[in-house]
Amino acid sequence: MIQANTEADIPYTPLFNWQQVERWKANISQLPESSVFYNRPISFWQQYKTIVIGITIVLIIQAGLIISLLAQNRRRRYAEEIVEKERQRLAGIISGTNVGTWEWNVQTGEIIVNDLWWEIIGYTHEEEQLHPLCFDMWTKFVHPDDLKASRDMLKAHFQGQLDHYQLELRMKHKDDSWKWVLARGKVVSWTDGKKPLVMMGTHQNITDKKQAEEANKQSELRLAKLVDILQHSSETIQDLLDYTLERIIELTGSKIGFIYHYDEKSKKLILNSWSDEVLPAIAATDPQTCYELEKTGVWGETVRQHRTLIFNDFQALCPLGNGSHERSVHFSKLVTIPIFKGNRIVSVVGLANKETDYDETDVLQVSLLMDAVWKAMDRKQVEEDRKNLQLQLIQSQKMEALGTLAGGIAHDFNNILGAILGFSEMVQENCPPGSTMRHDIDQVVEASHRAKELVKQILSFSRQAETEERILQPALIIKEAIKMLRASFPATIDIQQNIDPDLGQVLADPSQIHQILTNLCTNAFHAMEETGGTLSISLKNKKLTSADVVHEQDVQPGLFVELSVGDTGPGISPTIMNKIFDPFFTTKEVGKGTGMGLAIIHGIAKKSGGFVSCQSTLGEGTIFHVYLPLHDQEGTLETEKKPLISTPPGKNERILFVDDEEMLAEMGKTMLERLGYRVTSTTRSVDALTILQKQPDEFDLVITDQTMPGMTGIELARRVLQIRPGLPIILCTGFSNLISEEKARTSGIMGFAMKPLAKKDLAVLIRNVLEGKK
Repeated sequence: MIQANTEADIPYTPLFNWQQVERWKANISQLPESSVFYNRPISFWQQYKTIVIGITIVLIIQAGLIISLLAQNRRRRYAEEIVEKERQRLAGIISGTNVGTWEWNVQTGEIIVNDLWWEIIGYTHEEEQLHPLCFDMWTKFVHPDDLKASRDMLKAHFQGQLDHYQLELRMKHKDDSWKWVLARGKVVSWTDGKKPLVMMGTHQNITDKKQAEEANKQSELRLAKLVDILQHSSETIQDLLDYTLERIIELTGSKIGFIYHYDEKSKKLILNSWSDEVLPAIAATDPQTCYELEKTGVWGETVRQHRTLIFNDFQALCPLGNGSHERSVHFSKLVTIPIFKGNRIVSVVGLANKETDYDETDVLQVSLLMDAVWKAMDRKQVEEDRKNLQLQLIQSQKMEALGTLAGGIAHDFNNILGAILGFSEMVQENCPPGSTMRHDIDQVVEASHRAKELVKQILSFSRQAETEERILQPALIIKEAIKMLRASFPATIDIQQNIDPDLGQVLADPSQIHQILTNLCTNAFHAMEETGGTLSISLKNKKLTSADVVHEQDVQPGLFVELSVGDTGPGISPTIMNKIFDPFFTTKEVGKGTGMGLAIIHGIAKKSGGFVSCQSTLGEGTIFHVYLPLHDQEGTLETEKKPLISTPPGKNERILFVDDEEMLAEMGKTMLERLGYRVTSTTRSVDALTILQKQPDEFDLVITDQTMPGMTGIELARRVLQIRPGLPIILCTGFSNLISEEKARTSGIMGFAMKPLAKKDLAVLIRNVLEGKK
């Protein structure tokens, strides 16, 4: 239920008629503040207040816009002024740096460039044949070798793999020369399809920079070559000159070259070095190496005129091509440079067939380099003299080292060989004579004896053993060696022999004669291994005069036996001919030679009073001649038959056999028991001493090895003789520096033997010792 408002609740509002107020001239200010007037006239302000206010606001806004536009216009003009100043500044910078600018519309191919861009390649902007410039036309200016790299880099940039394009390339100048340009650029706008639209960049001429870099590079190269030559460890002066020629050819960019020594006294030019590429052609047309000055061509003219001669068109400009080498070698360009020592010409250097022209820079660099090299040659001569004085010491040291190695090998090898020979001889006894097995085992025994002699030869060469020289007829040994070689060489090697039946006798070790032929034939086989060929062997008497041995020291003229071995292989290079007899020098691959074969042969021949000579022609073959002096004294020839000595049996004596090799101990026990002895064997010297201490009178003989762990054979012998003085002892050794036969005898040892021992030799030695014979 809503309660109606009472009169008291309605607020009181005074209401006045405006016309009455004016008539009464009432003071309005004295009326209540809440008074309301009616019939009051409206003023202009009241009537147009809203319009005036609206117009005023519009005017204010328009004034603000005008002021803003004026400010923006002022800022724009200021910015344009700054941009223009910057443009002018950048244009000045570009003009000063000689940089050409370009703008490329990638989609249309059109290119817009500035004047400097045209100037780089020698054109002007006004030349009509170059308009409109497009990408296809630009590619015609680029060097073909640089075009692919440019396309690849642009592609990588377009695909987003590179942030910008930058490449050094060559562009063809109007004068047909090539200018180096540093090209830089970047895509500045793309199509809606994300394809490159506009690319902008620069071209900078860097030709001078590249030429300076190339000049510096050449200077560094020349210096490097000079240092390389001066530091090269050449063995001989010839090696130094050959190496120098190679470096000079590289230094100047030549294809071939030569170095001649000029002997002012004899007026002759002597060839020192020629390029390997043309040496065969020169050797074929003119094999001589020494030329009289008046018979030489352009290099002789260099000496006659005392100056450098340059022919950059040799065929057209050189009227002096009458030397033999000009006919055998093609020259397109040639420079010949005299090398001076003081005011005297000592050499002539020739260089030919450079791709570019020779100039004074080449001449200067070669002259400076050769001047330093010639001084190095003088020092090298002093070094070679000093090295010659050291050769004997070095050779002695090598032989000492080889002797140590040979001794170790001999000891182990003789132990192995002793077992092979011993067991083979026991098998030989059990094989019926004439049977196939007997024939085969006979070959094993024979090979074992030959191996034994080979070990003796190794020790002899290393001065670890004495040779057994005797008067012998070498023909039988040579024929036997040829028979063995025929079996070991392939059918591609045709062996031809010519043995003089009336051959004289020589004083030599049979194993050394065998080794001489084996080494020479092995070398010949290696020379013909790939192609096959003929191996010629001859043996004959020959008389040598003083003229024949004039170059051989300590060799007297007279009658010699000449052993010749020839092959049809590739021959030996003249550059290494003087090294072939040096120990350890070899040209063979690893596994085919040690460099000792010819050194051994040379040593054997010199020791006998003879010598070795070699003749070789490249492409035809090599022949070695070994000369051994004939022996005219009376003596027992190796070929004479000696009385056969039977194998003496034992008489049931007791023998103590000691060897640290179990296989040798077993072999020795079995062999001696077969000979008729009672044998106790042991592999330890300490055990042998213990056995003798317990039973000193039970043994008639002790046979002991020398090299054993714990106690050596000679020490064992000394202690045994302390226990039982006078007990016969035989000392055996494969090889030892600590013992010799003389030292063994002074220690009370009655018998001394070198391994390996054949059964018969051991049986004879045992009977001699037991029966007190020498």
